Amino acid sequence: MKATPIRRRVKADASHTIHITLPPEIGDEVEVVILPASASAASLTDDEAFNLAAYAATTEADEQEDALWGKYVRG
Repeated sequence: MKATPIRRRVKADASHTIHITLPPEIGDEVEVVILPASASAASLTDDEAFNLAAYAATTEADEQEDALWGKYVRG
């Protein structure tokens, strides 16, 4: 099943914990990419934003593919 990626800006609570409620159609298992707020979309180039969105949309648990995408996302 292919779901639309969800992007949220959240603030951690006092114990540095974040809480996200998933919509039922996304399922019970997701991949989470965490970036500091200073690395928001406003500070990313168009290419970086595209690469990050493409990376977030990847639903397969493939370590080789993750390493390849990670190379481009992190520079």
